[in-house]
Amino acid sequence: MQSEETTITSVSLAGTFNDWQVSANPMDLQRDGSWTTTITIDVPGAIEFKFAANGSWKLSAGEMDQEADSLPLAGTAEITDGSGNITAFIPRIGDYVFTINPADYRYTVTPAEVPQLDDQSE
Repeated sequence: MQSEETTITSVSLAGTFNDWQVSANPMDLQRDGSWTTTITIDVPGAIEFKFAANGSWKLSAGEMDQEADSLPLAGTAEITDGSGNITAFIPRIGDYVFTINPADYRYTVTPAEVPQLDDQSE
């Protein structure tokens, strides 16, 4: 999501789960240069999404040649002209982590880790 004339100052996740609102799910910059966010999906099934930079659709990343949609999902996004949404099949209600690395456009979608409670009963 980096171009010679554009500096990425923010990345957000927009899709069918938030009515394609670019500002609804801002992502956090990580130490390794990737951007990540965790969102709650309330309805299982197929979703479509894109990554948008700088609060605009002018620099968005989707995928035109996606081969799989099951989780965990990994692929390489490409800067699109408004076409090429990424599709993911969400098997159940819950939290999911979305990540993209602008250095190589690699993205992932994974279920969020749920901490395991130690069984204190005997």
